[in-house]
Amino acid sequence: SGVASAASASASTSAVSAARAAAVSEADHGPSHRERRLRRAAYGRMSGLRIVLEGFEDRGNRAAVLRTAEAVGVLHVHEVRSGGTHKGRARGVAHGGEKWLMVHTHDSAAACAATLHALGFALLATVPPKSDASPSWHMGRHKRTTDNDATNVDVVGSAPAVEPLPLDEVDFGRPCALVMGNEQLGLSASMRQLCDGLVTIPLWGLTESLNVSVAAAILLHSGRMARMAALKGGGGLNESGGDMSASEAEALCAELMRTP
Repeated sequence: SGVASAASASASTSAVSAARAAAVSEADHGPSHRERRLRRAAYGRMSGLRIVLEGFEDRGNRAAVLRTAEAVGVLHVHEVRSGGTHKGRARGVAHGGEKWLMVHTHDSAAACAATLHALGFALLATVPPKSDASPSWHMGRHKRTTDNDATNVDVVGSAPAVEPLPLDEVDFGRPCALVMGNEQLGLSASMRQLCDGLVTIPLWGLTESLNVSVAAAILLHSGRMARMAALKGGGGLNESGGDMSASEAEALCAELMRTP
C-alpha cells in the first residue's frame, strides 16, 4: 500500500513537472507557428481594395476568385446574387480560402453600390479592352434581359460611352472596389451605371478575352501592388505591408485565431 502511494505521488509530481516544463517551453518559444502565420496574414490584409462579384454562376470560378483574393491579402469580397442556380464544381478549388475572408452578400446592385459608396469606395467596372467587343471576360457579344423588362438590352450599349482606363493607370491610393460580372453576360446595366469608372486589362495578343478567374487574379494582384506603392510614401502601410491600423489588425488576428 505504501509502495502504491509512493508510486502515485511520484507520478503526480512527474505530471506537474511536465506541465510546468511545457509552460516554460511555450513561454520561451513565444507564439505558436499558427499564431505567427495568422498575425502576419492579419497585418498584411488590404481593407481598401475589394472585389465585387455580380451574378457569378459557376461555382469553380467563384471559388477560384475567392482563393486568389485571400492569397493576395484582400479581406473583403462583396457578392450580388443573381438568384439563379449555380453550376460546375468547386470542391477543393478555394483550398479553404473563403473561411479567412469577409464575404458580404447583397440582394441587388443598388444595395451593394450604396454600401461601398457609404464607406468611401470608388466602384470600378472591369471590362474587356475593346468597348465594342464582349461585355464579359469569357465570351462573344451577348444580350442580357433586365429584371424589370422582358426585352433584351445590350449591356455594352446601355452604359455611358466612357473609355475604360488601363489597369496600370488606376489610382489605387484611394479605396477601390473592382466589380466583375456574370461569366457569360458581363455586368448588368444597372451595376455599370452605378460604377464610378471603367477599368480594363490591356491585351496585346490575338485573344480578346480572359477567363474571369484569371482576369480577377491579374486585377487583384496588380491592384494590391499599386496600392502598396501609392500608400508607402504617405505612411499608409503597416509593418507587414497592409493598410490596416494596429488595432484593426489585432482585432482581425483575434478573430482569425478563433477560426478552426
